[in-house]
Amino acid sequence: MNVPVPLLSKTTVSPLWQLALDHSASGIMVLQALSSASTDAMDFRLALTNRRASELTGVKLNLLLGRSVSTLFPNDWSAQLGEVALRVWQTGEAEQFEQYYTIERTGNTGWLLITLTPAGDGEHVVVSINDITEMRKAKLALQKKAYLFNTMSRNVPDVGALVVGPDLRVILANGELPADLFATPEPEEIIGWRIGQALNPVLQAEMTQYFEDAMTGLTRTLIQPIGERVYEVFVGPVTDEHGETLMTMAIYRDITMTRRYHRQMEQYIVELKRSNESLEQFAYVASHDLQEPLRKIQSFGDVLANQYAYNLGENGADLVGRMQSAASRMSGLIRDLLTYSKLATEHNPHQGVNLNIVLAEVINDLELTLRDKQACIDSDDLPVIKGDPSQLRRVFQNLLSNALKFVRKGVQPYIHITTQRVDGTAIPNVALSDEHQAFYEICLTDNGIGFDERYLDRIFVIFQRLHGRNQYAGTGIGLAICKKVMDNHRGYIRASSRMGEGATFRLYLPV
Repeated sequence: MNVPVPLLSKTTVSPLWQLALDHSASGIMVLQALSSASTDAMDFRLALTNRRASELTGVKLNLLLGRSVSTLFPNDWSAQLGEVALRVWQTGEAEQFEQYYTIERTGNTGWLLITLTPAGDGEHVVVSINDITEMRKAKLALQKKAYLFNTMSRNVPDVGALVVGPDLRVILANGELPADLFATPEPEEIIGWRIGQALNPVLQAEMTQYFEDAMTGLTRTLIQPIGERVYEVFVGPVTDEHGETLMTMAIYRDITMTRRYHRQMEQYIVELKRSNESLEQFAYVASHDLQEPLRKIQSFGDVLANQYAYNLGENGADLVGRMQSAASRMSGLIRDLLTYSKLATEHNPHQGVNLNIVLAEVINDLELTLRDKQACIDSDDLPVIKGDPSQLRRVFQNLLSNALKFVRKGVQPYIHITTQRVDGTAIPNVALSDEHQAFYEICLTDNGIGFDERYLDRIFVIFQRLHGRNQYAGTGIGLAICKKVMDNHRGYIRASSRMGEGATFRLYLPV
């Protein structure tokens, strides 16, 4: 049998308190217990409410004062509210639960946090209602990021991830982290610990400061030795779509072997440089010293040919002639080798070089050959670049000499020189560091015999020849010298050709 209990009403609540309730950011309801023969059948009625409770639930609760809790809301969470209210009334301990809501007249949806607290008089239960929709969204987004980050960190080899929340408590610590980093040998054990407690005492102060700075938006990348290993460490914030810092993270990448290889590579480079310098010095000395005995051979050959020709006879004179011819070729080869070796040791300061002047000087030197072969050279206006004029002169000298050497019978030699400015990406097989560099492209195109492009990888190698000496004279060093000069100028040389249709050599010099 139910015994009526007087309800709270506005006549029993002062206007000041009602005003305070109506301006509260939280929805408030006071539930009044009704006497019952069985507490399991205990019911509650709405005794008091405020304006915010109506806004959050979408129900005009002020019109429902005195109604049973089970009839307040059109959905099933009225029953849950009654069940929790009964437990709170029975135990005297506060409880809370989250409830999804839909307001039919507005279409709004979201989540409410419902907190029930006993009033302490054995009769009333106070209900506090707060909208936690945005909090739930932020939490869900954080969980998704943490899950994604955790998945990525566990699947990237040799990378350890340490994630710390805004309260400086560890959220994530994967197994790739160095054990020497922590106060415990198992990284997973520190989840929930404050970072100062979790880290090795030697690293506590420094790393704690890094995480605190990351919460303000600062990032750091540092090299950190830990035990026998060396790690590259990135410490920075994890932000939401609005740029607000949600948490901080540290990424540890084991670079022990990388640094070891790097040091070995540096040592190899030093040794290779020393070896190259020795070889260059040897080539220079050998070329220089070989000139003297060769001059004597040539001199003695001249004496034999001029003073003892009668005694030598026809066969002897032929042998002396062949010896002089071989000595002459060897002299030219030594001169070219000496030139090539000098290019490796010469480091003259680069200056402004007008390539029009360089070309004019080379054409002047080749005047007799040009006139003899009735050759024509047509050139664009060439740029001014930074370089070594004597070395660049060798490039034009060798390329034009080759164009005048490898001509087709009955065809007047014609050489066309063009220039344009290009990006590094336009150069075949350009170095990655030069892709964004601007270059002058200077093309020298002839109408000579050309060559088979199958031999492109050979033509710039020292002593490589595509034709026999009985066909075309030369030492096979000219194009190797061109490449060496272009290397000295941080440039490139490329070639293209078709047999019987001439060749094109492209010089790329930095702007």
